[in-house]
Amino acid sequence: MITLTNFKQAHTFCKQEIIPFRLLQLQAFTLLSIIPDHPYADLKDTLDVTPAMTDWLMAQSTYDLQYLGCFGSGVYVCEVEADLLHIKAYDPAWSSAHAGEWPNVTDTPLVFDVCEYIPELSKAAE
Repeated sequence: MITLTNFKQAHTFCKQEIIPFRLLQLQAFTLLSIIPDHPYADLKDTLDVTPAMTDWLMAQSTYDLQYLGCFGSGVYVCEVEADLLHIKAYDPAWSSAHAGEWPNVTDTPLVFDVCEYIPELSKAAE
């Protein structure tokens, strides 16, 4: 599993072909939707994010592009099905009923999860 903690890391991983551009587009689109006063206000679709837009985000020092602050957690890229077992949720009731174990995404839906299938392999998975 690949764990991304900020946009700069994701951008670097994309340049190194560790993650696909499609994944960077999704993160850039989400960031642009919460950043005020950017030059891409007409942006309507994730697939419309261009490399120039991701470069613009990289050049911004005004904004904190840490995913914990922007999204509430890191971005987890599951490369194989077993990776899903490593993403844990905060659910004290579930944990109490299961001997102190925390649920993963196969046990219970996570509240703010955005799960998308991107049919591209990372370099690590090839």
